Amino acid sequence: MELKIKNILIIIINLESIIKKLIKNFEKNKLTLVELGGFFNIFSILEEQHQKIESFGNKIDLTFLNIELLIKSITIKILEPLMILRLTLISMIQLLNFRKLKELQLTYLQEIILKKQSRMKSIIERLISEYKLNEVLMENNINSPSVNKALNELKLKRSKYGKLSDSSMIIINDNEQEDDDDELFIRNYDNLQTGNSQNNWKTVIAGTSKSITSNKTSYSNSNYNKSISKLSLIELNSEINKIKLELNEKLIPCFNNLLNDVKFISLQIENNLNIELNKIILKLNSIINDWKNDVCGEFAISCMNIWKSDK
Repeated sequence: MELKIKNILIIIINLESIIKKLIKNFEKNKLTLVELGGFFNIFSILEEQHQKIESFGNKIDLTFLNIELLIKSITIKILEPLMILRLTLISMIQLLNFRKLKELQLTYLQEIILKKQSRMKSIIERLISEYKLNEVLMENNINSPSVNKALNELKLKRSKYGKLSDSSMIIINDNEQEDDDDELFIRNYDNLQTGNSQNNWKTVIAGTSKSITSNKTSYSNSNYNKSISKLSLIELNSEINKIKLELNEKLIPCFNNLLNDVKFISLQIENNLNIELNKIILKLNSIINDWKNDVCGEFAISCMNIWKSDK
């Protein structure tokens, strides 16, 4: 549709340019006829056959008046409608550009949601691996001396960085209550999900929305730029709560509203532009008919009536 509108716009711009040049040329011819008619009127006084010269001068004056009427007729019936059509087509292109921007905004928001979900999935996988590894380290009952030695060294190393403190353990609760906002988004927009991240949302992080809100202040924005492998368990817990809060309260509701807007805008713009484009084509045909019949036709007939007789 956009290509069709642009092609029609180019045609109308060219027609408008031609009509303006035509009016300019008629204006020059009109001034020339004024001077020529005045010359013949003066010349008729000095010559003996002044009646024929005066009659010829009168015909030139009438032709000048016809050109004056022709310029007005071209301006009203041809030029002004073409200008209106040009502005209408430009507005239509602007509407199409607006629709493109809304679709681009929707795509950009979708990418943000996918990135956050991907990061949440990575954090959840990290938390699960940490939990399983903690169980092995706490049991420490493997018969192999070499494996036990490696586990002890790993335990000391992890304790050094404060990643095995009891206060930072994440308890997995398989019976956690389903989150309504997450479930709604999963059900309506499966294409935004990657892998099985929706199951991880409900099974890894225990707590209610109140606990998420309470942990909001302890989260630092700088943590988001860190690699997940460099974050402590406390930071991982804070970040996953922060991401979940952003998704449920901001990004997903915004995405839903924007998606509805894009659907409505796309449908309405498509229908209205098709209707308006048909009207423009009909109006363009009407302008062509006016040019043939009312503008050029009347001017030609009037000039023929002036010059067909010597009286």
